[in-house]
Amino acid sequence: MRRFIIYLLLCAALILQSSIVFASDTAETDELLPEQTYLSAIGAPELWDKLAEKGKSPGESVTVAVLDTGMSLSPDIEDNLWTNEAEMNGEEGIDDDQNGYVDDIHGLSLTNDHDITDTNGHGTMMAGIIAMGRGNAGGVGIAYGAKIMPVRISKTRNFGIDDLIEGIYYAADNGADVISMSLGTIYPTKDLKEAVQKASEKCVLVAAAGNEKRYASESIYQSGVYPAAYPEVIGVMSSDNDGNMSDFTNWCSSDEDIYNIAAPGEKILSTHLKGAYKTDSGTSQSAAEVAAAAAIMRGLFPEKTPDELRQTLLYCMEHKTVFDEAHGGEHRLLYLPDIWKMFEEQSVEAPTEPITGPETVAPTNEPNPPKPVVVSKKTNPVKVTVKLKTVKAKKLKAKKQKIKPLTIKHAKGRVTVKLVKKGTSSKIFRRLSVNIKGEITLKKGKYTKKLYKVNLKITAKGNSNYKSASKTVTVKIKIKK
Repeated sequence: MRRFIIYLLLCAALILQSSIVFASDTAETDELLPEQTYLSAIGAPELWDKLAEKGKSPGESVTVAVLDTGMSLSPDIEDNLWTNEAEMNGEEGIDDDQNGYVDDIHGLSLTNDHDITDTNGHGTMMAGIIAMGRGNAGGVGIAYGAKIMPVRISKTRNFGIDDLIEGIYYAADNGADVISMSLGTIYPTKDLKEAVQKASEKCVLVAAAGNEKRYASESIYQSGVYPAAYPEVIGVMSSDNDGNMSDFTNWCSSDEDIYNIAAPGEKILSTHLKGAYKTDSGTSQSAAEVAAAAAIMRGLFPEKTPDELRQTLLYCMEHKTVFDEAHGGEHRLLYLPDIWKMFEEQSVEAPTEPITGPETVAPTNEPNPPKPVVVSKKTNPVKVTVKLKTVKAKKLKAKKQKIKPLTIKHAKGRVTVKLVKKGTSSKIFRRLSVNIKGEITLKKGKYTKKLYKVNLKITAKGNSNYKSASKTVTVKIKIKK
């Protein structure tokens, strides 16, 4: 018997407004583009223009697997349907490519009718947000040059977790560059985790955070919604077009970074059943937008590994953020022109996990390095910028008032101070003072405007309940003239 996901984003308790429209029969251009206001909010037209100047299309030569309710074809998206050439040119009823599935010409259906055609509409909407065509009737997808691989894991909004796992493996093993999952569960399994980890070695995974207005560490949401909360997955929250966090979105503390980014999720127009278009809201829509962004990045950075691509995407989205105290603090916002800036600045790399090293490390040699900064004499120390705030201690329960240690973690350009949680009695709330020190001095010579490494000493000052702690980590910084 198949196990079922108890929590589903597609049937969230929050009822979101939606409407259905049709494009005119004689339309030859993207007449619904003015209604796609979220595209301007994320800077999509600006990025498209930059790509067009270079003769590129967003997401070209990239395949995005949409794990959902399937896909209903319409003139606005049918040209971007993925094709399994071996099965297309093979013999009917035969597993021509020997991948374990017969006649999976345009994707996979795990439903009992083995048909990828969407009868619900949700999967079609996600596919349209990613890759509606440009220059035809209706709207435009963010990565309109990408191909969609439909993986139908359910006819309705109730998903079997075994089908989700099988769908992840299928997408990763059959050429998907990005996997988009507008669904989730609060009861992750070992098998789901293993599938995500293995798939992340081949493609970028994106998933929605959910629409229940829940804090990730609250009540039964102790560790978030999965697969969005897995570190290998880009977890997506919802915002409005102005960058304000949506009232309905699930969220996390910015220090936890369980979910990684927010994107517009209110009144999003996309393809629907029978050639119609629908406007709807939710983190499902937000996740599809970020999946499209990942597809664009894959097209621009084909040499990067999936993990490097995920880190790079999050890194270049650090420039536009929103601070919302009610939703956990500061969060990244999706803004596509920053992808182009990253593409133009080929010498800039995303920060990686800290690696112990010497006090200063010379930059890696790269072809066509940027013009160097000439230093005629010793300069002042270069400031090191790391996102850091005073960390508010969470509930700590202790059998006795013993002094508990702090742990310091540095990752993704952020510093997090955590407490060791043990025992079952008193509740304590404390503010911890965290200091960071580190500098690099440029001596006489030439330096490229790029990333250098410098050791930082991070110190968390304790109180009567917590021991002080310190840790030395190595971070990357950018030298500016």
